[in-house]
Amino acid sequence: MKKLSLLAVAVFISSVVGLGAAFASDASEDAQALGDANIGIQAAIAIAENQIGGKAYEAELETEKDKTLYEVEVIRNGKEFEVVVDPMTGKVLSSEEEKEGDNESENEDVEK
Repeated sequence: MKKLSLLAVAVFISSVVGLGAAFASDASEDAQALGDANIGIQAAIAIAENQIGGKAYEAELETEKDKTLYEVEVIRNGKEFEVVVDPMTGKVLSSEEEKEGDNESENEDVEK
């Protein structure tokens, strides 16, 4: 029984150490991506708020499929929007209203 407990503890510790290394790697990648960006997150938030005419409540730098983007969540008149901003150019790549109950967002032309 003692051997089983020690084995369980060893597995747990090795998984935690591995998980910590993965988080460190993600943080390192995010820091690199942020360092490579021409615009900062504050500028991306301002661009997204201006696009929607609302107020940002969440923003993050995302790297997916070797493409880095700012994803900014903005609220206007009780509706939530996701605005994707290019960190190199500051160009709005997409703006979508998030529909309640849907897993996927639907495109919407955003008018102020």
